[in-house]
Amino acid sequence: MSKILSENFSLQPNPNPVRQEKYGENGRGDILSLAALDQARKEITTWPGYRPTVLRRLDGLARAAGVRTIFYKDEGARFDLGSFKALGGAYAVASFLQRQVEALTGNARAPGSLRPDC
Repeated sequence: MSKILSENFSLQPNPNPVRQEKYGENGRGDILSLAALDQARKEITTWPGYRPTVLRRLDGLARAAGVRTIFYKDEGARFDLGSFKALGGAYAVASFLQRQVEALTGNARAPGSLRPDC
């Protein structure tokens, strides 16, 4: 097995483990809520080519780091994007376009209805 970590590897504690503000303050509750998560999930699962993300175990890295388990959320195969965490940006753009269409036309449309194949 090849070496996973450099000899200088060390775990660093989070310097700010306690929030100064409550989680939902300053607008975070509007975008980081369970309702917003549910809305995003409902939209993204309708996109052509959707399939669940694969979680991969990184047991060697976990052993080297001295932790029980490390999982890697491998989104590289989803929608053939070859990219990690690309769906958040795509969903944000779709939601932005939805709001723009509604502002210009007064017609509220689901982001999926903005696709050219609809």
